[in-house]
Amino acid sequence: MTGPKSSAVRSLDGLAAREAGFGTVVTAFLTAGILVIGLVLVGAGLWLQARHTAADAADLTALGIAQAALRGMAEDEACSTGEQIARDNHAELVDCDVAQVQEELAVAVTVSVDAPWKLPGLPDELTATSFAGNPREG
Repeated sequence: MTGPKSSAVRSLDGLAAREAGFGTVVTAFLTAGILVIGLVLVGAGLWLQARHTAADAADLTALGIAQAALRGMAEDEACSTGEQIARDNHAELVDCDVAQVQEELAVAVTVSVDAPWKLPGLPDELTATSFAGNPREG
């Protein structure tokens, strides 16, 4: 019992012909959007990890330099020790200041870590500063 198609069926056939490939295009755009969002999240995570690496390296370097200074090393020797500590923590010692007056000690260091991605408009390295010294009373 095949006969001529009704006008409703013919209009649906025309609609299907006009809509052919629409699902593929939508799927492609959704997939591209998900990939872009994923790349942005991965990039942000890498930058956050690099920032934490710099902060941790700065803290450990400042504490290591303070310990070396308390053991009687001169400022240059203590800062050389700090350079090694920074390298061991995947960072580079940029600035080292040691001030010791009698029993008071103050250490300030700045370290840098390479940025995970070199992109225009973003810094090539991340820096962190840390301080160490005698605890304050009161």
